[in-house]
Amino acid sequence: MKNLIILIVTLVGWFSSQGQSNFSLEGHIQNFEQGQVCKLHRLVYDDYSNRPKLSDPQAIKVDAQGDFKQVIPITEAGVYYISYERQQGILIAHPKDQLNITVQAGKPILIKGSVANHQIRQFYQKMQVLDKQYIQEIRTEMGKLKIAQQKALQTAKDDATRQKLKSKFSESSARTMAKLSKASVQFFDAMAQYLQSQKPTLALYASFSYWKASNVIYLKSSVDQLFKKMPHNSYVKQMQQKINRLVRLQLHKQAPEIVLNDASGKKLKLSDAIAQSKNKYLLVDFWATWCAPCLVENQNLMKLYDKYAKMGFEVYAVSFDRQKEAWLKYLNKYKPAWLQVFASKGFQSQISLDYNLREFPHNLLLDKQGRIIAKDLFGDALKEKLASLLEH
Repeated sequence: MKNLIILIVTLVGWFSSQGQSNFSLEGHIQNFEQGQVCKLHRLVYDDYSNRPKLSDPQAIKVDAQGDFKQVIPITEAGVYYISYERQQGILIAHPKDQLNITVQAGKPILIKGSVANHQIRQFYQKMQVLDKQYIQEIRTEMGKLKIAQQKALQTAKDDATRQKLKSKFSESSARTMAKLSKASVQFFDAMAQYLQSQKPTLALYASFSYWKASNVIYLKSSVDQLFKKMPHNSYVKQMQQKINRLVRLQLHKQAPEIVLNDASGKKLKLSDAIAQSKNKYLLVDFWATWCAPCLVENQNLMKLYDKYAKMGFEVYAVSFDRQKEAWLKYLNKYKPAWLQVFASKGFQSQISLDYNLREFPHNLLLDKQGRIIAKDLFGDALKEKLASLLEH
């Protein structure tokens, strides 16, 4: 009996020690001014929206010389967001870590003290390189095209001229969107391959919102290795759950069911739309009226729908507008002929979780059985795909 009591006391003490620990932050803020505050938040990505959520801030006590040293309670290895005025950074903290922080005006917050924090710094540097390599030029091209269109339409003398200009710019936008579609795939694949080459640490969480089904093959092994090392960590479990969802969105997998109301309030199932005998291929299109590229793509989609609907092409468009009235106003004005439904819960809906929605426009092309055969086809890329499928 005595030995049993000793064992229980020992176990209680052991479990208590596992739940209670800390890490230390030590550093310096250059040109620190009294009254300014350095804050630390715990950071967790929201599974539904893929956006970061911050806990209530914990103030870091900084002396008059800009120096600080503070012990932070911690129950598990975690991800934190540190900010000072307009500067910010993300750090990884494990129990007993001793991290060093340097804050300099005009520079990212420098965090040293572990392999994971070095990896985060390298990850963001790599993202800048990849953005410049694949996306930046196209983004600039889209901006110039938009400005040119606005100027041309403002100086147009009559409706006929304006209509010709709109058609001209619509064709240019379709070509640019196709280039962006291809470049985005290259960008995300290159990012995932880079992550695969790194030692698996909690730094992987910094890339959480960028994960896609198309690059899950590069990410799965890293997450699996991390899970073996940290099976009880909440961040690692969240990453593994997301990987499992992404696997279900890969090519040739069945698209998750969607059940939403159309403009009349009638429920419209994705599976019912797929099952209609006339439909050979169906595009699930996620969009919103606040998304400028979505509106550009809608003009392209109208032309393609007019041409291919009679050949077996259908569109199931899911609006993520914040206000239902904005969606209805758009439908009344432009009268798109395809299927339209409204996601009333937006990024907090099950659909957002099932389809890993992060940015718009986003689409998936399904075959007659509801299997995913292509993703994110815009502009001329969608035009060429439909031509290859339906013009034979």
